[in-house]
Amino acid sequence: MLLEKCIIAFLLFTFFPSIPAPIAKGFKPRTKYNETEARQLIHLSAGAYSTSPQGCINVVFGKSANLYKLFSSSDLLCDFVNSTCSSYILVNEQQKRVYVVFRGTETIQQLILEGYESHAAKVNFFNVGLANAYFAHALEVLWPNVQEVFKNPRFKNYDFTFTGHSLGAALAALAALKTVVTGLRPDGSRIHLVTFGEPRVGNIILAQKFDKLLPYAFRVVHADDVVPQLSKCAKDNPTKNANGS
Repeated sequence: MLLEKCIIAFLLFTFFPSIPAPIAKGFKPRTKYNETEARQLIHLSAGAYSTSPQGCINVVFGKSANLYKLFSSSDLLCDFVNSTCSSYILVNEQQKRVYVVFRGTETIQQLILEGYESHAAKVNFFNVGLANAYFAHALEVLWPNVQEVFKNPRFKNYDFTFTGHSLGAALAALAALKTVVTGLRPDGSRIHLVTFGEPRVGNIILAQKFDKLLPYAFRVVHADDVVPQLSKCAKDNPTKNANGS
């Protein structure tokens, strides 16, 4: 019985997500969301969990994989329980686009620490708003390697795509925001951000400015995934009960 359930689950998650949902006749999407792009980026996000992302690059881009050159990668300690945070960068000179990909959580200790930090005090994020302290610190650990691609004059006029899953999604979001607010790429319209299972990265002020600064940002989530619901939203004006409490 257990084997049968496992097989059914495998089939559901393997085949059904690849079948496009039917679109109502005459329906016109109101966003610029690109499903093909998202499916490519989720493979690149998966590649961040590997010691070498080349396999995922080959799967995603097939015969065009040779156009995507690995610029750099990093795997560094990012908290006091010796967890690591990781990223890698691809460059497509034909498209004139740079892909910055962040890895998600790897250990239970790191997951627990992230959960704890989601309830801790947030930190100032470049005067845009308050950000999750763990995510902000992890980004600063990886940033020296990430910013090298911005310093390279070859890529001065390239567009950027940021992506990642879970923790990697949070880092991608903050990295894209930092790229704009620090003036590395002040035109947010030239940045694509597509994340998967991204937790909340900051307070409402940061979120509102985020939407204005990064018009092409999509947060792909699963309906039953608890991670995108963390940390809990704080209400400025909580609704009172009928008894006034």
